[in-house]
Amino acid sequence: MGMNTLPFLPLELVAVDAARNIRRRWRVAAFRDLFGQVMIETGWGRIGGRGRSLVRSFADEADALRYVQALLVRRGSATRRIGVGYRPINPTRRSVDRPTGRAPSTPVPSSHI
Repeated sequence: MGMNTLPFLPLELVAVDAARNIRRRWRVAAFRDLFGQVMIETGWGRIGGRGRSLVRSFADEADALRYVQALLVRRGSATRRIGVGYRPINPTRRSVDRPTGRAPSTPVPSSHI
């Protein structure tokens, strides 16, 4: 599993082996914070469970990309480690990934402030 650009759209992987009751998910997404730092958010856990997450900050996009590539190498070794490999799926969208339904120029009603 390799990539040459940061996953600014979430990348989600699952590892499932029903016979052995293995149902894992793993997700990575990149975004920039208000200060221009590259943030890498990873989430993992059992499918259907609450799971855990970690966010790391990088000043340099190249460092962030190396970090994501190392994470993907680790996911690539899952067959050896847990007996089943990860496969990509369509990610579930977070609320911050969803459009608001308003046009960008539509002002927010004062009753919502």
